[in-house]
Amino acid sequence: MNNDKRKSFLSNFSTGVFLSFLFISIFSITMTYLGLYFEILDFTFADVIKRILLACFLCTIATIIVGTITNKGTKKYNEDLFKAILEASKGNFDYKMDPNSNTLFKDVSIAYNKMSDELSQIEILRSDFISNFSHECRTPINSICNYAELLNEPSLTEEEKREFIDIIIKESKRLYKLSDSILQLANIGVKTAHFEITEFRMDELLKEIIVENDQKFGDIDLNFAIDEVTIKAREIHIYQIINNLLNNAIKYTKSKIFISLSEENNIVTFIISDDGIGMDENTINHIYDVAFQADKSHNNGCGLGMSIVKKIIDLEGYELEISSELGKGSTFILKIDKTKELKKAS
Repeated sequence: MNNDKRKSFLSNFSTGVFLSFLFISIFSITMTYLGLYFEILDFTFADVIKRILLACFLCTIATIIVGTITNKGTKKYNEDLFKAILEASKGNFDYKMDPNSNTLFKDVSIAYNKMSDELSQIEILRSDFISNFSHECRTPINSICNYAELLNEPSLTEEEKREFIDIIIKESKRLYKLSDSILQLANIGVKTAHFEITEFRMDELLKEIIVENDQKFGDIDLNFAIDEVTIKAREIHIYQIINNLLNNAIKYTKSKIFISLSEENNIVTFIISDDGIGMDENTINHIYDVAFQADKSHNNGCGLGMSIVKKIIDLEGYELEISSELGKGSTFILKIDKTKELKKAS
């Protein structure tokens, strides 16, 4: 029997003893009164009162002693809880309460530890957000500053000025895209409550995304096989997945992109393939890392697209399969089980 169970037992025991003596006292007084009334007892009512008072006194002393022992355990728990809250207020979320230290407050300890874990995750996200944003913003900001300073040179020709202005515009758009992507990444899950689950035509959404990115295709040979598919999901999340996978294919392909959308046995399958540079096993293992890019020479992105995709598929319970071979391109297969209930926003 551990200390907490022993204290709980002693507390219950003292309460039982007290109630027992109380019952005995009332019963004794009643029987004594009846015995004296009918003259069948040879001792006085005062003698009975003395014995009852002695029993009550002993019972009270026992209750106080056991209560003191129990209160020490409660006091220690309160001190531990105060220390845990104090540590959390300092940003230390690694301090945990021991649920088995006091079974009377086990649920409180478990709830505190859960809260501490959630706060720890939020702190990690906040730190990652600041770190990633500052790291990724440095390049476009430096380019903008450098070329803006060069524009002050009086010896520049009109052609050079236009070239520098185009670079500044390009880097500004890249900076905007970067900040927007990081905000998307930070908001996924946090703002899920604002995105309702609705029924919509996924094939129509796919066609809209293709049209939106029309100017990016250039000479790319785009082929697709799109069936009519109705799905019940958070439309914004499906949009983000498809848009990021499509932009990833555009970024790395050599000349061809193939897109397909179909449904069979309540499984929706979206496939996008390219004939680009492909990936080795190490690249595939790191493809979801924030700010990771398979080919550093492609600097027209911010390396956050696949991180956004990963976060959404984990949140919604979707599946994403990746197959790739160096020099031969990559294929991404998104599978959505329509029978699987999505997590409701809380």
